[in-house]
Amino acid sequence: MKFETSDPELYYKLHPDLKYENRRKKVIELKEIGYQIGSGIIVGLPGQTTESIANDIKWFDELELDMIAIGPYIHHPDTPLENIKLNDLSLVLKIVAITRIITKDTLIPATTAISTIDVFNGRQRILKAGGNVIMPNVTPGHLRKKYEIYPKNKKLYTKPEKLKEEIEKMVVIMGRKVAKNRGDSYKRFPLHKKLVLQE
Repeated sequence: MKFETSDPELYYKLHPDLKYENRRKKVIELKEIGYQIGSGIIVGLPGQTTESIANDIKWFDELELDMIAIGPYIHHPDTPLENIKLNDLSLVLKIVAITRIITKDTLIPATTAISTIDVFNGRQRILKAGGNVIMPNVTPGHLRKKYEIYPKNKKLYTKPEKLKEEIEKMVVIMGRKVAKNRGDSYKRFPLHKKLVLQE
């Protein structure tokens, strides 16, 4: 559940009908009732500043998130922000690297949005910057047109079985191993981290 931005003014500009305070509150409430919490931000939003991004990272640490998704804004022709484009992952990579240093053992995914901007190397670049999870799109083919948030990315329409094979091959080429456990939080289940490292 991304809080998207820690900047109240920016959040209100993007969501004039929603309350900024509620977003963070819901993340905290979910954690309090026992959920493993994934949250994060969207990089490249119009009006986003370096200061607000620094505050986002501070929030990551304060909330002690189990997973942090740091994704680029992807413009869509059917939205009010259709003309805002981010074609460079360099800022996203920097934020991932800093977040890894600050939050230490958090799960940080290479998201579908990242592989939309850099179809061939996006996932690898995020993993090298500090990511440790891959988040592919496994929505069944006949339903994907109903969930077209990243238009014109043919790579997103690879069959799940083929995509799994491609990702596992990529991970091996990078000199890493695919974990066999469920993918629980390292913060709450430190044994999982130990098992992955010993594998």
